Amino acid sequence: MPIILLRNLDPSLGLFNGTRLIIRCLGAILIDAEIALGKFKGHRVLIPRIVLSPSQTTLPFVLRRKLFPVSCHDQEQSAGSDLEKGPVFTHGQTLCGFIAYKSYERHIIP
Repeated sequence: MPIILLRNLDPSLGLFNGTRLIIRCLGAILIDAEIALGKFKGHRVLIPRIVLSPSQTTLPFVLRRKLFPVSCHDQEQSAGSDLEKGPVFTHGQTLCGFIAYKSYERHIIP
């Protein structure tokens, strides 16, 4: 499943904001992925869940969430790239569906 990294995790390994990855295994605390494009194409990497908190808040307490720093690849973002066509994964409350098949009738949305 194609995804895009949203944070600079380790630029020396090619893990920076905008890096395109393909999920090989999705776990509860780690994503095992392969870098899809660029100098590090084909390298397997592990993406951990990270703690995110808002930088500006007027609340008397700190809100924290532990999320994967990735976003799904949609059809518009992958246009012109040489990624394999297949299912799309999104994190959060966004719908999961299949894209880039021959016809819209084959789409399955849970």
